[in-house]
Amino acid sequence: MFAGKMRLRTFVVLATLSSVFCGMGVVFFAGGTLLTLRESPAEGSPVATSPSSSPQLPSPTLPAASSRPWDSLILGRKGQNLGSDKIKDASKGAPYKVNLYQDADSPVMNRAKVDYDRDEKWDEKWTFAPDGSVEREVAPADDENYTESWIYRNDGWSRK
Repeated sequence: MFAGKMRLRTFVVLATLSSVFCGMGVVFFAGGTLLTLRESPAEGSPVATSPSSSPQLPSPTLPAASSRPWDSLILGRKGQNLGSDKIKDASKGAPYKVNLYQDADSPVMNRAKVDYDRDEKWDEKWTFAPDGSVEREVAPADDENYTESWIYRNDGWSRK
C-alpha cells in the first residue's frame, strides 16, 4: 500500500511539474510572438513587427527568390496543373499562408496569393502569364492595397 501511495504522489508531482514547464513554454512562445522578426517582402531581410503596429518596410532592392520561402513554394509549382481550381493554404504549418489558383481557361496554375502573417489580408498577389513571366503585386501596408509591382527575371525580383 505504501508503494502505491508513493507512486501516486510521484506521479502527481511529476504531472504538476510538467504542466508548469509546459505552461512556461506556452507563455514563452506566446510572449515571443509579441515582437517577432518578419521577413521584409521587398528585401528578404528581417523587420521587427508587433501585432499592434504595422511594419515599416525598408525600400525595395533585388532579392533572391530563395530568401523568401514562399517564392520557392510558388515558383516550384509554375507550369503545373493543380488538378482543381484552387489549393487553399498550400503552406500549412508555415507562419505565412499561400493559396494557389488555376482559372478555368488555364491548363496550369496561373495565380497565387500570399499572406505573410496569416491575418486574413493578402500581402501579395501573383500572376503567371502564358509567356512564362511572373508578376507580383505587393500591398506594403498589409491592407490589400497593391501599390508595388515586381517582375521575376533571372532568378530574382525587380521593380516593374
